[in-house]
Amino acid sequence: MSGRSAIARADESFEVIGQRIGLFAALTRQRIQQAIVTARAEADAMDHVQAKAHKPTNSDAVNNDRIQPALLRAEAVVDSTSKQLSNISKRALFQAQRFGAYLQEDIEDILVEAQHLRLLAKK
Repeated sequence: MSGRSAIARADESFEVIGQRIGLFAALTRQRIQQAIVTARAEADAMDHVQAKAHKPTNSDAVNNDRIQPALLRAEAVVDSTSKQLSNISKRALFQAQRFGAYLQEDIEDILVEAQHLRLLAKK
């Protein structure tokens, strides 16, 4: 009976650990996404301020043609990085859950073995 309650307590502990790891991964992903959105908003605001302060000329058209592809590449890099970080956090969560499952199984085996040894000692 006491061994079962210990297993139940271990299950609860591992469930809490898994939830905390999942929460950490989700919060990390949200913070990364917020940083990306903030950086884009700041860049857009700076572009807007610079566009108002600067009078367009022929050379600006040439520079704008150079800047637009660079902005597209930068956005593609940010999107790619965001996807990679998301994949990394998913893999880390999966590995943590797998580790928790192995650890839980080992603890259960230890508890069952301890119960078995106690029964043998009583006989």
